[in-house]
Amino acid sequence: SLGGPKRKEEASILGSKVSNVLGGYLRGQFIVSISTGILVSVGLSIMGVPYALVLGLLAAVLNVIPWFGPIITEIISAISAAFVSPWLALAAVAWIVVVQQLTDMFITPRVMSEQVDLHPLLVIFSLLVGSALAGLVGLLLAIPVAAIAKGLFVYYFEKWTDSKLTTQEGAFF
Repeated sequence: SLGGPKRKEEASILGSKVSNVLGGYLRGQFIVSISTGILVSVGLSIMGVPYALVLGLLAAVLNVIPWFGPIITEIISAISAAFVSPWLALAAVAWIVVVQQLTDMFITPRVMSEQVDLHPLLVIFSLLVGSALAGLVGLLLAIPVAAIAKGLFVYYFEKWTDSKLTTQEGAFF
């Protein structure tokens, strides 16, 4: 055999790390989506947009689709608000743009950082690199790929150098 029990143990450890990262990513995505949905619902409700709760739920569900999810939410919200007034339709779209910017700049990096154990700047950097290299697919895969790569790097660095790269607060980077 090529390594036997030692290789199986190592594969089990690595599998566990990947599983933790992917689970954390899904939890983080859920938290970000729910936050977006709540903010959209509250804002549209205060403005008097019909079906604000349904539109917030739609925003939460579509939030997982980069770029297109928020645009679809904006279009449907504008149509709903246009039955009241064209100015309300414009205000509804503006509010969704503001919410999306707030979640993208403040909530997503912090939540994902906590859930997948990556520094917020590394989260933002991975999203930029992912979108530059592979567009929409790169955006979807950027955070889990970066977190898995970091986990593998830390594991093998500590194994090969016999030193600790992680601290009580988490990894050095």
